Amino acid sequence: MSQLTLNSYQSLPQYHYCVGETIPCSAHHIYLCISGVVLIATSHATGEEGLLGLVTPSLPFGLPLSEVSPYRATALTAVSVYRLHVAELRQCPRIAQQVLPYLIESLKRNEEFLIVSNRRSIAERFEAFLALLCRRVGRRTEEGVLLDIRLTHQQIANAINATRVSVTRLLTRYREEGIVVERQQKWIVREADSRPPAPVVAEERVLTGQTAGV
Repeated sequence: MSQLTLNSYQSLPQYHYCVGETIPCSAHHIYLCISGVVLIATSHATGEEGLLGLVTPSLPFGLPLSEVSPYRATALTAVSVYRLHVAELRQCPRIAQQVLPYLIESLKRNEEFLIVSNRRSIAERFEAFLALLCRRVGRRTEEGVLLDIRLTHQQIANAINATRVSVTRLLTRYREEGIVVERQQKWIVREADSRPPAPVVAEERVLTGQTAGV
């Protein structure tokens, strides 16, 4: 579902938000994302932010779809949305029927986050989260998959139940290995066949008889 094709909504006004802008959420409205990426987050009792999901085009979001409080929606890119009043869905079965496939798709996407969080090690969760970002918000280029959004190390750490220091170390390693490169403050994730060869470490040189005295 890459495009929103609900004809009934063509007469509805569109709302537009800039990067970093908070999208106001109420218990009476559901949003449908037309374009852009929205970050859904909450706050824990410790004050730390918890990442609940990423909303991409054709996916719904809003307080009526969540039991979490607080519930915040922030535009990670320029975002355009439709806004539907819950009463419209209750009073018009035709509209509710058209929205249903997008709600189902949203549930499937939420499962992807659960799969990431169930990985055993931090490294595995980080790798799975990076792969999820590539699928959800990535754009193929000659160098690899460009991620058009920018998440902080802390936001990634919150998403994969890790510390910011652990995420920073993993990112440093991925950069050194050529898996992730940075272009104009955005990440490019390189596919295996386009990465530079890994440096030969000391243990490998011992095995191949290349160290002095072998």
